[in-house]
Amino acid sequence: RGRRYHTMRMLSMPRDSCPRRALLALGIFLAGALTARAAETVTVSAVRSTASAPMFIAAGKGYFAAEGLDVEFKYFTAALPVALAVVSRDADLGITGLSAGFYNLAGKGAVKVIAGGGREVPGGNLTAFIAGNQAYAQGLQHPRDIAGKTLGLTTFGGPFHYDVIKLAEKYGFPLAGMKLLPLQSFDNIAAAIKGGTIDAALLTSVATQPLEQRGDGKIIGWVGDEISWQLSAVFTSSASAAQRRAMLEHFLKAYRRATADYDAAFQHGAPGADAEDLIRIIGEFTRLNAEETRKSLGWIDRDGRLMDGNIADQIATWQKLGMVDAAVEAKAIVDASYAAPQ
Repeated sequence: RGRRYHTMRMLSMPRDSCPRRALLALGIFLAGALTARAAETVTVSAVRSTASAPMFIAAGKGYFAAEGLDVEFKYFTAALPVALAVVSRDADLGITGLSAGFYNLAGKGAVKVIAGGGREVPGGNLTAFIAGNQAYAQGLQHPRDIAGKTLGLTTFGGPFHYDVIKLAEKYGFPLAGMKLLPLQSFDNIAAAIKGGTIDAALLTSVATQPLEQRGDGKIIGWVGDEISWQLSAVFTSSASAAQRRAMLEHFLKAYRRATADYDAAFQHGAPGADAEDLIRIIGEFTRLNAEETRKSLGWIDRDGRLMDGNIADQIATWQKLGMVDAAVEAKAIVDASYAAPQ
């Protein structure tokens, strides 16, 4: 009946317009159908951190959609669950801080690193040292002052733990003289800082700035001003790296388009023309206001590259502590075939 209805309408049209209108309608229909079929749902596990800013920019500016991808985010509050979501196939890709647990998973062939995320470098405000009010009043006012103190972390073997190890190396104080408490979540750490049950903690800027603004603690320094390293990376399962190259190449094309935007807006002195728009987008995903977002931006390579040699250094650090298997090697973890062209 539907076909007969449309045929009768066409027959009633002026003869010279029928073919043109029919072809136009068919073209619109086919274009819509092809677009619908081309869209591929991709799930990304992440932490709400400005270290993941290009991922959020690519989503907010439609770069993923332009590559035929419908990207959905799953959020966690620690690094290891982000990686486990990829291993368990609850997510197709992940972006988060690198950890001992991550390297153990990668060393067993579970995941492959395919691009870089945020880096801790001087002037970057990705991760803060925050002191409780009482400890601050008693002289804990610089990152080196955490020697011998009680410090809150999310987990052992995570990025914050690595920060403490490298800080101890820099200032020559023994880790054995500190009490490190793995409190599992940002909320638990914030409550411990406020309640005075720990002297200090490491937290993302997303978590520390509201904490300081409420008067519950004092930011005493930024990791990037003390240590330079590759904080986070983009990764996928080893199976996807081998079998879903087309999807991943489209994904990385959109991601690198966003890293270039980020670089142009924030990493060349004066803010770029798109800076305010990007701050708005990043804030929507991280739940920071504009001022908090501006204060929490770190450094991200324009092409999403990894920091040379640092992955190997991280692995060696964890191996010295017996937290990563001695057989794990950086070259087996990073899939260099996905690197941006030189």
